[in-house]
Amino acid sequence: MAPGTSTLLVVALLTAVVGLWVHQLFAIEVPEPYMDEVFHIPQAQAYCRRFPAVGSVPHDPKITTFPGVYLVSALASALTRVSMDMKLEDLGGECSVGFLRGVNAVLACLGAVISYGLVVRQRARCKLSMEKTDDEGRERWSGDDDMRSAIDVALATAFPLHAFFVWLFYTDTASTVFVLATWLALVEKRHTLSGILAGCSILMRQTNAVWVVCLVGWDVADAALAGRGLAPSLGLGGQMMAIVRYMRSNVITCVYRYYLHATAVFAFASFVVWNGGIVVGDRANHAPVLHWVQPFYFYAFLVISTGPLWFGRVSRAGRAGRAGTFKCLSPRVVALWSSLGSLVVLAFLAVDWGTLVHPFLLADNRHYTFYLWRRVIAA
Repeated sequence: MAPGTSTLLVVALLTAVVGLWVHQLFAIEVPEPYMDEVFHIPQAQAYCRRFPAVGSVPHDPKITTFPGVYLVSALASALTRVSMDMKLEDLGGECSVGFLRGVNAVLACLGAVISYGLVVRQRARCKLSMEKTDDEGRERWSGDDDMRSAIDVALATAFPLHAFFVWLFYTDTASTVFVLATWLALVEKRHTLSGILAGCSILMRQTNAVWVVCLVGWDVADAALAGRGLAPSLGLGGQMMAIVRYMRSNVITCVYRYYLHATAVFAFASFVVWNGGIVVGDRANHAPVLHWVQPFYFYAFLVISTGPLWFGRVSRAGRAGRAGTFKCLSPRVVALWSSLGSLVVLAFLAVDWGTLVHPFLLADNRHYTFYLWRRVIAA
């Protein structure tokens, strides 16, 4: 058995046990459809009843996304019935609440496996080892550290905005899994598979088209800068020029690799033009607007939620500052602090002049954001 494999098996077993316990806890405490499940679950059950002839299923006008997650659930139901020689009623009648939530839980486990593959391969890309220098010497960590990879995946899986919706039948989990699968296929240079998965990810949630474009850009940049690491000596401008030169000299290669991704994104763009908007239903409550404060909310949440990752760097920075105080006044550091100060000022201005409050935020006290707004932000 490879080093670290036993630890991984223990972690996986504990995760499965805890997952089953939480899934059962939700079934006991929240047996009926909760919040947006009142729209998603009946729609999925209609797909289960009529699968594979799902073209005749009417779309609920309150649902904003494509029907990808309902197709996955109906397929899971059909496969379960075929493999176990069951009837539809044996699943609790037309795909029960518990069954549909179970589909989400299984997808979340698949997402954890995909995330582990991404973490391991990204570390392998760093030539299986990295060196970090501080004032006391060199720290060295192995890129194939299974335990560290498992911890990274556990932390990512426990991310609050992801973990909460794992146990409910929402589109978030399936959407995330297919985006991660698209990325993993790109990392493994399986571009055709990645293109198919990209189309599936957009079918789960149409805004994933943005992630498809970002992942293709990442893969192009990776190919253009191959053999240069991150090419820090080139600078941002030099890296951009290297990417442009690569694309000009490898047009046929890029077309061959990414034509399926481009087709999926083009199909989504065509839908937006034809539909007159991004969302499928309930357009009145899902209109695109400029919300200037939203990026600052996002970055504040990101910094707080990833705080433990910064402790070591802050500690080393503090030691370096004590060892060479005058280095902290270098032009580069002054420019950095000036930029941060400007961002703080912009954030306050955005909060005062650019805050928009959605009616749902004020009307539904089942959301944490309802209390965050009423008792903190709007206080």
